[in-house]
Amino acid sequence: MNMWKKVLIILLFLLGLTAGVLIYKYSGKTSEPVSSMPNVQGNVVKDLAHYNEPFQWGALMRPYALGSENYPQSWEEQIAIAKQLGIGWGRVNWESDSTLERNDDIVNRLLKQNMNIVLVIEKATDSPDDYQSGYNDGVKIATRYKGKIRFYQLMNEISAQVTNSATSGGQKESDYDEAKYQKVTAYLKGLSDGITKADSNAWMIVPIAYTQTGFIDKILQDNIKFDIIGVDWYDWAGNIATKKMDDGTLYSNKLKSYNKPIMFMEVNAVPTSADGSERKTIVDEQKQSDFISQIATWAYQNKDLVKGFYVHELIDNVSNTQNNYQLFGIYTATKVPDQPGVLGAPRQAFKTYQALIKKFSK
Repeated sequence: MNMWKKVLIILLFLLGLTAGVLIYKYSGKTSEPVSSMPNVQGNVVKDLAHYNEPFQWGALMRPYALGSENYPQSWEEQIAIAKQLGIGWGRVNWESDSTLERNDDIVNRLLKQNMNIVLVIEKATDSPDDYQSGYNDGVKIATRYKGKIRFYQLMNEISAQVTNSATSGGQKESDYDEAKYQKVTAYLKGLSDGITKADSNAWMIVPIAYTQTGFIDKILQDNIKFDIIGVDWYDWAGNIATKKMDDGTLYSNKLKSYNKPIMFMEVNAVPTSADGSERKTIVDEQKQSDFISQIATWAYQNKDLVKGFYVHELIDNVSNTQNNYQLFGIYTATKVPDQPGVLGAPRQAFKTYQALIKKFSK
């Protein structure tokens, strides 16, 4: 090695050492605090033109829908029903109140049966720093499941949480309570940044209810990174093929304008009550079957835009003490006090959905 090369190496070493000392001195830390980390862009372009995944046929699956007493047997039974149905995707909640080992077991049992996963991450607790809380959750979860899970749903029906009115169509930005919006989206942004930091190739879904596209407009202006628009659509919303915005624009054209893949994350007909109360005890099986068929068919026929369809939900959630949320399953279940739930039989919608998947998967 000649003298000039030695001099150059020494100079580079000294420059690096000096820079390290200055960073430590003026930041007070050896690394940048995570709360100030900028968005990290993924390694792939994530827009409608670059989405090349197979169509996702799925359903919401709850590991404890029959109660926690007989887990994991009841979870294995659900997975077997999902395989019988023909879906390849389970939409599953991150069980934030359980142990990490239980979360791992839920995920691993699905993967063992060749089921793919959309993991729903909801804000579990209040925090003085919602951004930091979201960032920490995103890094923790996406780091844990990198290589196992590629699709994350960021919270659930966020738009409906921050509208000025429970009945708002949410099409205008003025339809949202700004204080609520800022608090909710602080966590949302943190979650997005955290997932991107831990797994930049993961696809992130932001779901809206009904026609609440004003929420999408707002988060795009606020530079909150996400890749897919999720849509929750129930029978009271009508036929999505003909649904129009307040200005007369077809709703489907409004969705196309974002240049992002669309997925139906929740679809079903709402159970009714015998006396007009909130206690929903009647499932109109024909109505449920017809509505799921209508929206699923439209979704697949428009697969240039729509990339997934999820029924809400696979089996009746009889562990839920609120009766108005128990009977959304396309497969029945029953529960008596102080005993685990028991699986029943497929509803008409199960058979209809099964036939559609088989037809469109040829």
